[in-house]
Amino acid sequence: MSSKSKPTSKATSSKRFEQINMIVDEIVKQLPTPTHGLALIVCWRHANASRQFSLSHSRLAKALGVSRRSAIRTMNTLLEVGVIRRVEMGSGATSSRYEITGKLVTPMSPLLKVEPP
Repeated sequence: MSSKSKPTSKATSSKRFEQINMIVDEIVKQLPTPTHGLALIVCWRHANASRQFSLSHSRLAKALGVSRRSAIRTMNTLLEVGVIRRVEMGSGATSSRYEITGKLVTPMSPLLKVEPP
């Protein structure tokens, strides 16, 4: 254990299990593609107990096995449908800070709207 890390409490661990269960059981199946679901899980993996995380597009691309450009598009989709939100804009070599919202994707989410016939 590094000097900066602290032991995980039982309550924090329980909260993390609740978060991943909600993501897998409720949100992932509503996302446009399985890649979006996997990306959200990668985001959760990098998040703290408050659901906030910093994750570079390059690191996300490597985790997903896709191009950096594809990772950017995937992250933008997660932002557009509202399952994550940007908390703080990055600059230069600093990644933006995001938060997993816990909101379910709805038919009214921008990318999931169905045009009337």
